[in-house]
Amino acid sequence: MYSSYAVAAAVCSAVFPALASVAVVLRLRARRINSLRYATNDYIVLVALGLSIALCCIVLHGATNAGIGQVVGDMSLETIADFQKHIYFIAIVTHLAIGVIKLSVLSFYKSIFVTPKFRFAANITMGVVWAWILSSFLGQVFSAWPISDFWNVDGDYDMDYFAFITAFAAMDITLDLVILCLPLTVIRSLNMNKKRKILLAGVFWLGLFCVISASLRLYFLYMLNSNLDEYYTQFMDISTNSVIWCEIEPCTSIIAACLPTFGPLVKGRNSLLPFSKDVRSSVRNRTRPTSTNPEYAKWASPPDTSGGDIHLAERGWYLLQDGSNNTTCAGDVELGVPKACQLKSGEIRVERSFTSQVQPARADITP
Repeated sequence: MYSSYAVAAAVCSAVFPALASVAVVLRLRARRINSLRYATNDYIVLVALGLSIALCCIVLHGATNAGIGQVVGDMSLETIADFQKHIYFIAIVTHLAIGVIKLSVLSFYKSIFVTPKFRFAANITMGVVWAWILSSFLGQVFSAWPISDFWNVDGDYDMDYFAFITAFAAMDITLDLVILCLPLTVIRSLNMNKKRKILLAGVFWLGLFCVISASLRLYFLYMLNSNLDEYYTQFMDISTNSVIWCEIEPCTSIIAACLPTFGPLVKGRNSLLPFSKDVRSSVRNRTRPTSTNPEYAKWASPPDTSGGDIHLAERGWYLLQDGSNNTTCAGDVELGVPKACQLKSGEIRVERSFTSQVQPARADITP
């Protein structure tokens, strides 16, 4: 007969990876709708999904066969050893899954926010995340020596294990907050109205639930370390709650990481999610160099429409030819205007096309 904690762990092992899988499928579907190739962050999130599914499979097996959620006093020594073995691998896979998701989010950020300063900050953060992954992995693997001492009943840790996992859970929360705050400085300077900036920041901050999940996991780890003297009464309840939040955190992190990519799946001009193109365009506009040539500035700058006389309908396009007689055709960068390219050898031509509307003269004004 399984306890309620074992049933809860088994249900979470089935539900949350399914939700994460649906989110990843929708993410990839959104890429195909726009006829885009899969990006690096898409492949990274697939790796994170695989690790999360593996984690939930370990928890499911442990809940049905290794005593996860059961009362310690009712477990045999062999079952306790199996329980500890599952905890060992759960801790390893949890740190790997959470770390890989962080790398996926940072890689996605770099594909949207193209300013050099942001990319530098994102690369530094990625380096810290890699260090966190490697140190947590090695620390967990060699937390007992020989390794089998981790799950042997008469074995012991070679470190203060509960302090170790508590410290890395706290670092996990810190890294999540840093990653969530990274885009805010760029969003604040985008060429958007204030309401859209707030909504855009809100999309990124949907990952706040991941911080909540990590905080709850940290809480139960702290309680686990504080209730060792009450091993037979509260240990299993607290440890099972910790295990459940270990599988919830990476799955919800994947969902949060996929939400900003659902733009092509959402129709309507007032939709919030189709923002990636707007963000890239705004960042490029903010970083685009300006020319001191007054003739260029006349065409590159928007006209003064305060008087209502002239309305620019389309920006210029240009055709260039290099010395090797290879014709280069380029349309307007933002409007994407295609033009035919027919130039004579050695010729470079710049041409701008635009339409204008001139209001008719008022009848009561004499020349």
